[in-house]
Amino acid sequence: KMDILPYQVYLFQSQNNAGLILNENIHIVSSTRELKQRISENTGGIGVELQSEQAKIFLYETGSRELDAFKRNYAISLTKGEKNGKEPVIIGENTREEKLRKEMTYQVLFFEIVAVGFLGIASILSKEKQMGALQVLGVMPVKNWKFILSKLFTFLLTNLLFASTLVFINIGTAIDLPGSIKILSNTLPIVLILASIMVLIGFFVSLFYKDFKQFGLAYPFIIIILTSPIYLAANTAIDWKWIDYYPFYHLYMKLKEGFFAYCHGTRCKFFI
Repeated sequence: KMDILPYQVYLFQSQNNAGLILNENIHIVSSTRELKQRISENTGGIGVELQSEQAKIFLYETGSRELDAFKRNYAISLTKGEKNGKEPVIIGENTREEKLRKEMTYQVLFFEIVAVGFLGIASILSKEKQMGALQVLGVMPVKNWKFILSKLFTFLLTNLLFASTLVFINIGTAIDLPGSIKILSNTLPIVLILASIMVLIGFFVSLFYKDFKQFGLAYPFIIIILTSPIYLAANTAIDWKWIDYYPFYHLYMKLKEGFFAYCHGTRCKFFI
């Protein structure tokens, strides 16, 4: 929402105030009627009638009081001229395409590990349980922790490969390869922790439910409980105090920071 063209400002001013306007982004019109006509053609534009010291603002309601106030103040600030106005300070190193690619990538990566990866883990273990593989394992001289470790290693490896491939395709080939390597160095530890948690949850879930059909009925509710609070707290105005104690939320935010981290020496800053 921030990467948009500036709002078009249309100004009708009297001769007495002609010298006050110095900003080149303002479109001068010849009458109030023309000003209203231009606003009707461009409903996102802002009209300013300046025939005295008090400016009159014309704009279409957006449905948001905050946005209407911002547009009004923006138009008034332009009428103060370049000498009185202040230029915005742009921070960060991301273009619009880079920002969108990074946001899409870390959200897809998080959802794949939590939802899709969890489904794959639980389904495979449920199938082995149904086939009797777990019962056979129980009478063999193999430690249970070795079985869990083998599953953990397999799914961790697949998640690392998926994360690397996703980052290289979405960012490495489209933006820059060194940037994708830096992102992977920041995010792969988070991927390992998140994937390990989901493997263990999938293992215990497969033991709890009798077969995959029972798990299939409960799966949507499990994923909604795991992911919905995170996306709502991170992407909306909802403010939950308890979310600070939710470990998956912190993993999600660390994964996001890993995509937007730029480190110089020992200091790191996160620019969105």
